[in-house]
Amino acid sequence: MAFEYLYKEYLNVILLSTLGTTYAKADLSNAVTTLTSGNNTYIKFNNGILIQYGRITTTGQKERRVYMPISFKNDGYKVFYGIEAGADVVQTLYTLNKSTSSFYVSGTFYDPYNGSKGFPGESFDWFAIGIWK
Repeated sequence: MAFEYLYKEYLNVILLSTLGTTYAKADLSNAVTTLTSGNNTYIKFNNGILIQYGRITTTGQKERRVYMPISFKNDGYKVFYGIEAGADVVQTLYTLNKSTSSFYVSGTFYDPYNGSKGFPGESFDWFAIGIWK
């Protein structure tokens, strides 16, 4: 009886130590690295995926350079935007001149009711996904 108990405990220790190094913990502390710095955040997965996001307050500039918290491996990452605009305004943001650590964003707006157009002045959120290794 004592031998069976010790054997089961031994197997549990081996199983738990194996699972602890191979599989992600419930809180993902051994699977991801995260950082929040000001308006920017990143989530770096052990499998090489990197997700970064942030918020930019614009002042109506034609182009705005966005610096990311950490660099991607290459410039093959994709950038997506979320714009806060009035209901009657059509806005478009697009990415220019990507590097591994930054990109430029430019855009246009058009108000179909009064015909005004120009460059967006509203804040926007950006989201980038790519690889870090």
